[in-house]
Amino acid sequence: MGRELKAQTAYARGAQGMDTTITITRKRGVGYRRTLAGQVDVCCHQVSYWYDITGMRLVDGTATRLEAEAEDRAKDCIIEGYWSGELCCVVGGEREVHGWWQIVQNQGDC
Repeated sequence: MGRELKAQTAYARGAQGMDTTITITRKRGVGYRRTLAGQVDVCCHQVSYWYDITGMRLVDGTATRLEAEAEDRAKDCIIEGYWSGELCCVVGGEREVHGWWQIVQNQGDC
């Protein structure tokens, strides 16, 4: 039963000008996990997303690319009637990065 400990948090400005958070957490006996998380406005909703970026080196534009992919994927899924879903984005031409998105606030009628 690992207890999650926040070890380090950094902030970056995403494409929409919203804050993107990179957090490194550690579970006892499991090791470290780095996540990139943020929020974007999609359709009439505020959408929260995160990606597991453990073992990745974030180069210029990677955070923006992941944010754009989360926004596009969430938009497609919301149009189809979903409220949350999996994210998968290929960065650097070869690495798959997985995550999750979900609607956290409905901002009005669409």
